[in-house]
Amino acid sequence: MKVLVVIAHPVRTSFNYRLLDAVKAGLADTGHEVQVADLNAEGFQPAMIEADFAQFRGEPMPPAILAEQARVEWSDAMVFIFPVWWWSVPAILKGWIDRVMAGRVPQQGRVALTPMLSEQGKLIGDFTISCLGDEEFQLTASYGAQAYHMRWFEQHLEDGVRVENISDRRTGFQIAGPRAREVLMNVTSYPVGTMHFLDVAQMNIGTCACIVQRVSYTGDLGYEIYCDAMEQRQLWDLLWAA
Repeated sequence: MKVLVVIAHPVRTSFNYRLLDAVKAGLADTGHEVQVADLNAEGFQPAMIEADFAQFRGEPMPPAILAEQARVEWSDAMVFIFPVWWWSVPAILKGWIDRVMAGRVPQQGRVALTPMLSEQGKLIGDFTISCLGDEEFQLTASYGAQAYHMRWFEQHLEDGVRVENISDRRTGFQIAGPRAREVLMNVTSYPVGTMHFLDVAQMNIGTCACIVQRVSYTGDLGYEIYCDAMEQRQLWDLLWAA
């Protein structure tokens, strides 16, 4: 696995750097490839500038930000090391997140995690966007906010676009842990081993037609598996037996 470790601390003799050394050694010992983004040592500039908004005009981002985004895209997993100052992350890390983590529409077969903003720039949603085909996407967000999100989509719907709420028709499970890939490979003929982090694929698990995406909120190897609600029990039995 390719792991990007992001550290935000100005003092090289701090406990945070001891953690960094331990994390690097542990990952190397277990065969992982590691890159380190040392924000203070590299002189990252956390303040947003006008050029950061170039993407909204279809123009390239500043070279320094493109370089940071390339490191993020290279990685399969990320580790953040930072002190908690005034009940939050250091300003340099907050600025790194603000400037680097730009939302984007994923290509077919890929997944993106992105915020949803109002016209005033207010955060009104947090979505997982899965591109299933040239013109088909699955949006996953808070079940409790579905009515609000549907109203927003319907109010901003453009010609040729159809939005359908399938919250009560599609459900499933997440499996996570070091044996997650092995479990999934035991119940499908799809080449699960070829899936990279943030990949999405449609496959049959037993006789269940499923959408599977490789994501994890635990830091472990993980997969989200979606199926028709009427097949959830069958999917559970297959995964449990595997």
